[in-house]
Order: sequence, then C-alpha cells, then structure tokens
Amino acid sequence: MTASNHHANKGFTLLEVMIAVSITSIILIPLFRMQAENIKLATTIKFQSTALSLSKQLLIKIEQDPLNWPEMNGNFGPAYPGLEWTCNISKNPLEDIGFQNFNHQYHLVRIEMEVHDQGGQKAFKTTTWRFASE
Repeated sequence: MTASNHHANKGFTLLEVMIAVSITSIILIPLFRMQAENIKLATTIKFQSTALSLSKQLLIKIEQDPLNWPEMNGNFGPAYPGLEWTCNISKNPLEDIGFQNFNHQYHLVRIEMEVHDQGGQKAFKTTTWRFASE
C-alpha cells in the first residue's frame, strides 16, 4: 500500500456526509411535525376539558334561577386567566312545543353557553334545556 492510498481511505467524502445528512433529515422532519401536532392536540384537549368543567360549574349556578340570571358574560377569575364566558338564556313557552301548560307558570328554558379564550381562537359551546318556573 502506498502512502497516497492510505491517505485516501482516512475519512468520509463530502458526498457520503451529504447522503447521511439527507437520510437523517428525511427521517427526522416527519417526527418533528408529528411532535408539533401532538403538542397542538394536547393544548386543544386541555382547553376542551377545562372549558367543559367550567361550563358545568356555571350551569349549576344558572340552574338555581335561570329566568332571573343577571349576567350574560364574564370570566372565571384569576384561577383561569384568559378564559371568558358568554351566556344566552331564552324562555320558551311550553305551548310552542305542543305541551299543555294550564297556569303558564312553567317554561322550557334554553341555555346556550360559550367558553372562549380572550383572543377568540378557541371556543367551547354547549346548549342545554331546563324546565323553570316563574
């Protein structure tokens, strides 16, 4: 073996390094995209579960007297910064759905709630119906 042959086998060529980097990037780029999607999905799931829990708590308060509920929007205080809610309560006479209501004292109340972040990018909406008396 001559000195020039020994020197030629002493490392990787530029082409070999470029091929190795290309193969590595072909494998890693989809993994990074998948990780980014997983983070986005986890954030969405956290918002949805928090919003569901807060909606239930708010609904419990509204159910005590839905026809006289004073507020139509608000926030959840310092424990949940950046989360706000809106509410729309509509009274529907039972006669509208073909139900006999002789004393007109009872109503079917539609409660629509939305929990959203301050930027309005994420929103959780729910609608429920309750019987209420005047």
